[in-house]
Amino acid sequence: MAPITLSNGLKTLFSLLAALIIALVIYRLVTDGFPFRIGFFTPWMTATLIDLHINITILSAWVVYKEGNWVSSILWIILLISLGSMATSAYIVLQLSKLSSQESSQDPVRYVLLRHPHKSGTEPKTNCSVVVTLRILFSVLGVVMLGTLVYTLVTDGSPFRTEILTPWLQATVVDFYCNAVPLAVWIAYKESNWIYALIWVILLICFGSITSCVYVVWQLYQISYQDPAYLILVHQIDRQMLMLEFLREQQSLLTQRTMTNDDTLLEPVTVVYVVHSRDKDRDRDGLNVFLANNLDCVGSLLLSLPMSPKLILSSKTEFRRRGLGGFSRLHSVRDS
Repeated sequence: MAPITLSNGLKTLFSLLAALIIALVIYRLVTDGFPFRIGFFTPWMTATLIDLHINITILSAWVVYKEGNWVSSILWIILLISLGSMATSAYIVLQLSKLSSQESSQDPVRYVLLRHPHKSGTEPKTNCSVVVTLRILFSVLGVVMLGTLVYTLVTDGSPFRTEILTPWLQATVVDFYCNAVPLAVWIAYKESNWIYALIWVILLICFGSITSCVYVVWQLYQISYQDPAYLILVHQIDRQMLMLEFLREQQSLLTQRTMTNDDTLLEPVTVVYVVHSRDKDRDRDGLNVFLANNLDCVGSLLLSLPMSPKLILSSKTEFRRRGLGGFSRLHSVRDS
């Protein structure tokens, strides 16, 4: 018998959710026929579908990051739009199944949320900030859903009426809440205080994708516009390890690109530390220690990194002396 672990528990949960929605759809097809007919798109059915697909947009953004290539990303997004929570649950179970035994026992949620380190896909090259783009996108979607909700309430009245609860609207509502479960699990994972997590989950249940968009935009404002957007997926403390991984990748890249024919490194570089103070005070000291302990890794960054400094600290002494509340980017300049 397999041991009861968080990974196995999540596999069971999402497998059951997939089975539930599959059984419900089959039952509705048998008892109520094909859904797309005259009278299907009632005002509250339309509002519910918009609500559902805004949450699907959030999940799709995560899938695009996880997959790392456009072909598989587009295929999964089509499945998410077409099959709703069936595809969502199947995708999560698939990701959980890919975890090693060590990853499953350590922190399965973190490993599922983040792209595998050996994934071959690359980040898209763009001059615009992904974080800013996502802030705008999900702010607009949140406003759209709020407007849809207000408009439907004004024109069609309360949704809590027996006559509007058609069989397919009931199925759509179930599909919506099955799709909200991954978002609720993510929120519960991210929030260190269970009271805050519970409040957010209750708001998600009550207000749907309006809450989802508010939470995502709020998380995006907890990082700099220059940071990689995937940092919002994990705990604030875990971002430190992700940035260390980033630094190691840059160090390796520098070594590869600056070796001459006689295997001698080009002239050394001095790191300019670029920081911001968005993180909470309780995380500041831990981040200072983290960076101070990894200065050797930080010390060899590629000169040509396209970054826009906000605050520059050019020496290790100054770096240790100043109180830093987190950092967004690193820049390099030649030794003068």
